[in-house]
Amino acid sequence: MSKPFLNYTISFALGIGIASLFSFFIFQKKDLGQYITTDTHSKSEYRYINPLLSCETNHLEQSINIQDLNLKLEKLVKSNIEANKITNASIYFRDLNNGPWIFTGDSEKYSPASLFKITVLLTYYRLAGENPELLQQSILNKLGEDSSYSELQNIKPSQIIEPDKNYTVEELIERMIRYSDNLAHESLVNYLDQNYPGELNKTVETFGFVSNDSEEIPYDGDFVTPKEYSSFLRALYNSSYLSQKYSSKALEIMTDSEYKEGLRAKVPDNIEIAHKFGERGYTNTNAKQLHDCGIIYAENKPYILCVMTKGQDFTKQSNFIKSVSQTVYENYILAN
Repeated sequence: MSKPFLNYTISFALGIGIASLFSFFIFQKKDLGQYITTDTHSKSEYRYINPLLSCETNHLEQSINIQDLNLKLEKLVKSNIEANKITNASIYFRDLNNGPWIFTGDSEKYSPASLFKITVLLTYYRLAGENPELLQQSILNKLGEDSSYSELQNIKPSQIIEPDKNYTVEELIERMIRYSDNLAHESLVNYLDQNYPGELNKTVETFGFVSNDSEEIPYDGDFVTPKEYSSFLRALYNSSYLSQKYSSKALEIMTDSEYKEGLRAKVPDNIEIAHKFGERGYTNTNAKQLHDCGIIYAENKPYILCVMTKGQDFTKQSNFIKSVSQTVYENYILAN
């Protein structure tokens, strides 16, 4: 395995955040307009996407409704910090029907942890656009159930891949996203590293998370905000990075995530949510990070909501994310 991906997999599995590494990376926030804009859309046969026809105008009307929601979210963050339920949090909300957006806590950076499994998903589906047979490629799981990649997950998946068993790439992708299975993730990364070197880096670099003078993906430390991470979700929704087929397929898998203790908890069951959570614990400080980011397909009014938290109690942090999701749904969707 190459050094970049070795660093990636070790830090991903062991949950060791070294904030000082951030200084080595000057993120190149490229002009991502072609990947993350929202404006005029075309109709699509695919259920979970809304492809772009033209670029965003950047004239987003800030209504009384959005201003009121912003105040409520800021108050919610403040009250939870004061009650010692969290130590910090940032929220990004965006109405996907050319509507306004909110971003609180914009100066805070977070460790994406399992959120970045979406980069592996994007890489495989990009490659599958040219070679669909790749998804049926068989991969042998060489990692045991007691592997540190699986054992050190704080929020355990209900299913993990079995040792010494073959899985197709498509099966591994689904398990990596639905169950956040670290073993499936590691198997996919190893296969990319051996057969498609540099392709995962290419995906991450496209979205601006690699410096010009570094070949390594900065998976260690706190380096991403909810707004920055949401560029992945917007690219999928707009079908501006992958084909319509694979954009919709990726989001469909994300709607089947087994994690229900975040954005999903306070939104009616009949509303689909394509989301991914991430968590990381630091044994030396007892610090914890818990995030949940996704697209909520509310009635004719889909929106992105990405919540990232720092604290010392996963339960309290998940309750905060639930409260944010409930506040947005009740005050922005039901109120209109």
